[in-house]
Amino acid sequence: MKEAQSLVNPDEITFNTIIKGCALNKDVKLAFSYLEEMRTRGLTPNDVTFNSLIDCCVRSGNMDKAWDLFTQM
Repeated sequence: MKEAQSLVNPDEITFNTIIKGCALNKDVKLAFSYLEEMRTRGLTPNDVTFNSLIDCCVRSGNMDKAWDLFTQM
């Protein structure tokens, strides 16, 4: 099983999908941990990434963080 896991190479689409799932679950902390992991792997967040993060913040009631992300875009 460990060999198969080492063959997985997540890309922007993978992370965007996971972050979207975090938004549906209103899990801001987890969403931002995946953003950090994405950046650590050298991947660049795109419009979909930021929109999903903003959605996550709005769903969880964190409008200040949502606005901060909007201005970063």
